[in-house]
Amino acid sequence: MTPEDPDLPDRLLPGSPEETGSPDETDETVALLRRSLGSVRSGDLSQWEPLSIRARRSHLATILGHPVTGTSVPLFGQPAERVDLPEGPHVPVGVAVWLQHDEVVLLDVHDPVLVSDPATALGPPEDEMASGLGSWYVQWLYPSRGLVLHVTDDGKRVKRLLGLESLSLEAIRKAPVVKLSERRVPLHPRPED
Repeated sequence: MTPEDPDLPDRLLPGSPEETGSPDETDETVALLRRSLGSVRSGDLSQWEPLSIRARRSHLATILGHPVTGTSVPLFGQPAERVDLPEGPHVPVGVAVWLQHDEVVLLDVHDPVLVSDPATALGPPEDEMASGLGSWYVQWLYPSRGLVLHVTDDGKRVKRLLGLESLSLEAIRKAPVVKLSERRVPLHPRPED
């Protein structure tokens, strides 16, 4: 308990070492996040690192070299902020970084261009589940690596890459991230008959 607020433990105070991290933890967290983003931007999933549970907005700002602001959008029904990073050669649509309470919780990439197929880069998936993106896709789960990939049936192309913290197989099966679905809306609806 603290003199400022007797009901709040020191570790939960804003600016406490646990919140901001020691310089070594901050450097390590920035390095992990940089490797994760670099892996996606280069198209080399063999270099992917799971997101650190300590990754925060300030770490992302350090990597980008400017303050990070995004758009307030729900993520799996919960308040969140989406930060769209610029396109790159292997990320034609760009990377969306999702923040909740200033924590980096998810990297979301549509149609990444990879230098090798996922099985070559990562090995076989730890588990597979049906994909909500269409019957021609399947989810490959790599929970220990913090990855969920929506891949074509043949496993050669990734439609959606979701990067998160390392989880157990049991935890990822229950996580909202594996319930992702897409609804297609026609640009020009057909006239009523």
